[in-house]
Amino acid sequence: MRLISVAMPDVEKAWCETLPLIRRIAGSAPDLTLEDIWRSLRSGESEMWLAGNGTEPVAAVAITRLRSWDGETVAYVLGVASNDQRAWREIIPQWRSALKARGASQIIIEGRDGWRRIFPEAVLIRQVFGVTL
Repeated sequence: MRLISVAMPDVEKAWCETLPLIRRIAGSAPDLTLEDIWRSLRSGESEMWLAGNGTEPVAAVAITRLRSWDGETVAYVLGVASNDQRAWREIIPQWRSALKARGASQIIIEGRDGWRRIFPEAVLIRQVFGVTL
């Protein structure tokens, strides 16, 4: 399994090939739409990452955005979706190195507590609350 950073000219092709996974990312957060993800990828604001072997369908997709966070550059994860979590876990060391090479000092993920299994060293930064009116 290898990590693939999708170059701008290849975003449309990768989008079409991974749309079911991207739909899962968009469906995982009420403030994230397919249109938002598409625009951010096409503008270069966000980056698409794939886990695959080059011959079979992509096993996982992640969308990240480099942004300022408390005076540092971080890789903010918009979402990850996978048909095979083992494939994603396998490429995490490569992903960390690639994000660090882009200037990120840390990965920021808003998500379920299950992320702690993947990143046991993660610390809770904040929580998001919704109150029905």
